[in-house]
Order: sequence, then structure tokens, then C-alpha cells
Amino acid sequence: MMPSKKVIPVSMVEPENLPYSRIVEYGDLIFVTGIVSSNYITGKPTYGDINSETVNALENLGRVLEEAGSSLDNILKTTVFLSNKSDFHAMNDKYRQFFQKDPPARSTIVVNLVGDYKVEIEAIAGKIDMPS
Repeated sequence: MMPSKKVIPVSMVEPENLPYSRIVEYGDLIFVTGIVSSNYITGKPTYGDINSETVNALENLGRVLEEAGSSLDNILKTTVFLSNKSDFHAMNDKYRQFFQKDPPARSTIVVNLVGDYKVEIEAIAGKIDMPS
């Protein structure tokens, strides 16, 4: 039987009137839209330097994955969007702290991000196997 697409609700505040889902599950895969540095409860931006924004974005990513039945350890692939290529090494230093063993595949792209964000991170993860 073919898996079906399922939108997973999470408590992280969604930006209003934007045509996307925060998390979509398809079979054993979980697709997470780009996560930025924001307050998880209010959705308000938490701008800062590249270090603080990277940490906040990865913490938020971990929280939405846990709500969806996964974790940072189950990430297969990330795409990191940076607003400034000179932030690459600093972002890498913080990113490395979250993925010390067997890091996921990753692409890093320099783009013009919406707002004044310095980093946005999207991910594809596997679901955590539930004991039977």
C-alpha cells in the first residue's frame, strides 16, 4: 500500500496566511519547512548574531520534530540557508554541537532571507520506531 501525505500539527506558531504546512509526514519520513530563530510559543522573531540564531533555530527544529514523533538524531538531510556567506564557519561551529555523531547530509545555500534572519534550516527526518 502506498503511503499517504499527512500534515502534522505542532504547537509552534505558524505565520499567518502563508500557504504551507510546518510538518508533512509521508510514510516513515517527516519533512520540516524552514525553521528560523523565533519564540516557539509566540512566533515573534528573536534576531541576534549568527550563533544565537543558529542555536535557536536548531532548538526549535528539535521541538517540532519531537512533537511529530522524531528527533534531531533522526534527521537524514538538512538544508541551511544563510543570509551572509561570512557566517558559514560560525554557523558550522554551532551546528556541529547539535550533530556530534553521524551528522545528516547537508546543503548550505546563501540567499536573501525574509526579514532580518541570518539563518533558516529545513530538514527531512525519519520517524522514531515505536516499540510494539
